[in-house]
Amino acid sequence: MSNDENARIVWDSMISHGLSPNQAAGICGNGSQESGFRIDATAPSTGAYGIFQWLGARKDGLFNATGDGGDIHAQIAYFWHEVENDPFEKAQFEKFLNHPDQSIEGYTYAFRKYCERPSESEAMDNNRISEAHRYYGMFSGSEGEVPSSSQEPAAVADTLDWSN
Repeated sequence: MSNDENARIVWDSMISHGLSPNQAAGICGNGSQESGFRIDATAPSTGAYGIFQWLGARKDGLFNATGDGGDIHAQIAYFWHEVENDPFEKAQFEKFLNHPDQSIEGYTYAFRKYCERPSESEAMDNNRISEAHRYYGMFSGSEGEVPSSSQEPAAVADTLDWSN
């Protein structure tokens, strides 16, 4: 699957969960910067893994739930599991959702600050914002260059082990 196809799957999941196109774009801009939407992306310096570069206990949770890090659908399902069930991640996601600057730039910054949390030296906000605008242009209400995804991560969530 191409990176833009994976981005489309992320976009569709965000929209289907009620996020605005600006919020979905902000998340996609961050996913592009973090991993290029490669499900097996691994940061050489930290070992962070996956489309949203899970690290530490969060990475352990991803692998415990999926067994092997999962495909794009499993990783998105794990993202939703985190922001709906982990009190800290839920609070951080709420800060993103309620960010006062509702522009693409504002949501891109907020997702980076509250949900991704890289060091400031690794933030590269200009690239995140540029990518967010690119995905907004591709997917927001017009005929995107990449067709809608056919499998919703929610269907995959039923197959994962959330007990760990």
